[in-house]
Amino acid sequence: MTASRCDRFAGGMAVVARSKATKPSRSRAAALDCFASLAMTEAAICREICRALRLVCVLAATTLLAAPALACTSFLLKAADGSRVYGRTLEFGFPLESQAVVIPRRFVSHATGADGKSAWSWKSRYAIAGMNAFGLPVVVDGVNEKGLAGGILYFPGFASYADPAQADPAHALAPWELLSWALGNFASVAEVRAALAPRSRSSA
Repeated sequence: MTASRCDRFAGGMAVVARSKATKPSRSRAAALDCFASLAMTEAAICREICRALRLVCVLAATTLLAAPALACTSFLLKAADGSRVYGRTLEFGFPLESQAVVIPRRFVSHATGADGKSAWSWKSRYAIAGMNAFGLPVVVDGVNEKGLAGGILYFPGFASYADPAQADPAHALAPWELLSWALGNFASVAEVRAALAPRSRSSA
């Protein structure tokens, strides 16, 4: 039944409802049809309003509970052929001014000591391609010519560092230099682990 027909029966609904006829008249049947149509429409509208309100509540709760993040997340996707794709996020509230850089083989890098001065240097065995930050000659994300890849992640409140007073100046690195050192000198994760193992030293 159309809206105009429903409107036409709106004035006589009470009369039709009080009718004692055993067989519904055509007018009464049309009015009852109008009742059903209106009831179904109202129920559908209520359902949609409830769904919309639930969505608004979820979004509001998510917005209120979410705290500003200064951190990073990395992930590794394994393809059907066994190959892996590495990715990461940058959840900073300020730009890192990253640029695509290439660090060639035999590039000499200087490590930053605990006092901020150059402590020692190394010469890269492998070429590196990646992204730097703040114009520094290091990569915060990169891959070397052997396929070893990695990224520098920021974990405030979770990461810990060596005590500068106890660090060996001949092997100390600033956090932002670690990835460049690893990608420039090693071809696999196993090699990096071996170089970082206790009492293992590699100045490459």
